[in-house]
Amino acid sequence: MGVDVDFVAGVISFVLTLMVLSYLIGDNPLYRIAVSLFVGASAGFIAMTVTEWLWNYWVKSVILGPETGPAQRLLGVMPLVFGLTLLFKFSRRMAKLGNLTVAYLVGVGTAVALVGIITGTLLPQVRAAGDVTGVGTDAGQWVNGLIMAVGTICTLLYFQFVARRRPDGEMVRPLPLRIAALVGQGFIVVALAALYAGAIVAGLSVFAGVTEGFVVQFLP
Repeated sequence: MGVDVDFVAGVISFVLTLMVLSYLIGDNPLYRIAVSLFVGASAGFIAMTVTEWLWNYWVKSVILGPETGPAQRLLGVMPLVFGLTLLFKFSRRMAKLGNLTVAYLVGVGTAVALVGIITGTLLPQVRAAGDVTGVGTDAGQWVNGLIMAVGTICTLLYFQFVARRRPDGEMVRPLPLRIAALVGQGFIVVALAALYAGAIVAGLSVFAGVTEGFVVQFLP
């Protein structure tokens, strides 16, 4: 009599889900075992994927490929050189050799993040807040646009720290900026609360789906 692989996988997934949720009652060995298994499996999968990618794509295609030119081979070797220089960060004497790679990564990452924020978040919000085309006389749409504009402006002003120094040396924000920052703080609290509630609902939905699937499929 063969072993039902689907049944074993369902039991393991259900047990691991319960072990992770046991963290709700506090840190315990069951939760640590589940997290360790997840981290180990993820690390093994990433190592296997990176190794396969390095050999099959990078080495065979980019570096040793018959149709690869000298310039393409040079560009293919550069990531390896950058990666090797990062290993020098483990040494106190040779850590400076990896600063160039770190600076390159930070610069590229910052540039990509800024471009994404500006073109993907700020500009669409500005267009949506200022676009009144087709709104008509619907008061609800006007109110929504006004709330979005006020929330965006006040949230940005919350992160501004323009202040003046009092005679006693204390730094005080101007009153309008303090009021705007307080409103922006309220919008941030509401947004974080909505995200947290969404995360809780998503986790409960996953748990309910796993439990229902286990009960329906594997229990008589």
